[in-house]
Amino acid sequence: RLVEPPTGKSGVIRRRRLSIGAAAVGALVMLPWIGYLVTALPLAESGGAWRVAWVGFDLMLALVLMTTAWLGFHRRQVAILGLLVASTMLFTDAWFDVALSYGTREQWGAVLSAAFLEIPFAVLLASSAIFILQRTSSTVARLRGLEGPPPSLWQQQFLVSPSPPEGR
Repeated sequence: RLVEPPTGKSGVIRRRRLSIGAAAVGALVMLPWIGYLVTALPLAESGGAWRVAWVGFDLMLALVLMTTAWLGFHRRQVAILGLLVASTMLFTDAWFDVALSYGTREQWGAVLSAAFLEIPFAVLLASSAIFILQRTSSTVARLRGLEGPPPSLWQQQFLVSPSPPEGR
């Protein structure tokens, strides 16, 4: 091994455990919710399209969360994609819940769910993806023998390339 994994109770390990746990718990919580949607959403409205759309979206979200938890547990770099996809789906779900419930009796429930569940969860997952990218960038810079902090993610060209960028 060229770079030793973090040891002890470091912030890296805590963040990893939090992200994996949140994704796994999120996926498990989705299952009874999906069961509820299957029985509660009207089939007749829009030819059953609402039930298919919401249940299908939530099934995909649960699958992405489960896959992301598995990838994170097994320390796979591709977990970054799962974190970003799940985060995007959570923001999207919050938006549609709030927008489509506007002016109905479900409006405040949707706003509270978005503000206290979906958006914070989405921010946690997205920030975890950024954190992994930053650690990867820092590790690659060290392996290349570069001193000092690596450039910001906005300035990164490629983390893996045949040689370091010119002037670095």
